[in-house]
Amino acid sequence: GSSEVKAFKLDCAFDRMGMYTDSFTYSPGYIHDDDGEETDDAMIDKAVEAAKQASVAVILCGLPGICESEGFDRSNLSMPPAHNILIEKVSAANPNTVVILSNGQAVAMPWADKPKAILEGYLSGQASGSAMVDLVFGVASPSGKLAETFPITAQDVPSNANFPGRNGQVQYREGLNVGYRYFNTAKAPVRFPFGHGLTYTSFEYSELQVSRQDVP
Repeated sequence: GSSEVKAFKLDCAFDRMGMYTDSFTYSPGYIHDDDGEETDDAMIDKAVEAAKQASVAVILCGLPGICESEGFDRSNLSMPPAHNILIEKVSAANPNTVVILSNGQAVAMPWADKPKAILEGYLSGQASGSAMVDLVFGVASPSGKLAETFPITAQDVPSNANFPGRNGQVQYREGLNVGYRYFNTAKAPVRFPFGHGLTYTSFEYSELQVSRQDVP
């Protein structure tokens, strides 16, 4: 599968950030290659202290390879607890917190209203480190749109009642109400709807003319 492809070169967000500024610190808030079920309070506390001293805090997190794969189904929509706790605590320590996600599928975001910005990177490939940093520093403008609906919880998904199935089989009983169709039909609230995506730019008006004195 594609998960076994070995990239020729992997970009490093840390190195890319150094191209734009030398005024930053790095503090790992979790062990990147485990499932994050057990949190390291000392690592999180150190990251929080670093965030307090910074004008902007950037958190890179998401789903480690151990949590998702082409070869098995996820049992929930949660990110590792260590990642969620880190986001909660750093966002509380620094109001200018940006969360950059790396994940192959939708995740639950109980903390979505805490950081100032959330950048969904999905699985962006070997140059994702540079791409994400370029977006943070405004070298490029984020202009992508979500290709799926992000539900608030797994219980909000119509297929949840039939998952994970029995005896190795899953019955698809939602009919045409798959993905956004269900949420639109049921008028159910979601975290982020299909097609959602914000961006930013700067512009100005010039040489404006009106053809009448009264504008209705």
